Amino acid sequence: MFTQKTDRKVIVLGSDQSDPSCVFSVRSSVKGSFGLHRSGSLPRRRGDRPTVRATQRPLSLQGMRGWRGAGRLSRLNNPLYQLLGRQGTVGHPKEIQESKAAVLDLRGHLEASGHSVDTCPHVRVSGKACKGYLVKMGGRIKTWKKRWFIFDRQKRFLAYYADKEEMKLKGVIYFQAIEEVYYDHLRSAFKSPNPKLTFCVKTYDRLFCMVAPSAEAMRIWMDAIVTAAEENTRY
Repeated sequence: MFTQKTDRKVIVLGSDQSDPSCVFSVRSSVKGSFGLHRSGSLPRRRGDRPTVRATQRPLSLQGMRGWRGAGRLSRLNNPLYQLLGRQGTVGHPKEIQESKAAVLDLRGHLEASGHSVDTCPHVRVSGKACKGYLVKMGGRIKTWKKRWFIFDRQKRFLAYYADKEEMKLKGVIYFQAIEEVYYDHLRSAFKSPNPKLTFCVKTYDRLFCMVAPSAEAMRIWMDAIVTAAEENTRY
């Protein structure tokens, strides 16, 4: 390669595979000067500080495969990796699965707790959800309005709508925000339409007060929502 200002020619030759870190450079000019330098890098000016090189990757495809294999072996020898059960993985490791609570059959859980789900017309209970009307106290304005509630264990939230058509969402209470569920025996709910059927759901930033249509419906709702609060205390 010739430059525009000089007739100097620079030739860089790669060494053999036995010494990949060595580079030979030959410089020649018309004046007859000839220099041979052998070093781990190209010649640098006096006073320049040597640069710290990272571990060089192999240049060939075969060497690249070996480099990837070495990284995989070091990963497999990691104690945490072995603890997660990835010792026998040959290709890319699978995504680490987060520990989840065992799948709970909500209907079976409520029936085992002594609730007669079939004879309560105010609540619809399935294996993963609980639906029905509740009267809820407002947050800023303490008025009581009838809302359609859905307790969904699969989506992990307690949502309430304007009606059972589920078209207009009014609010959502996520499982991780629920701290406790209790019967309002202190009558703390402001002007509850039926204090005997009032229960509360406490979150980290708000207290939700609700009135059930019957005593059995109130107990079913409370025991259903308690399963969400118990998950937070367990994990």
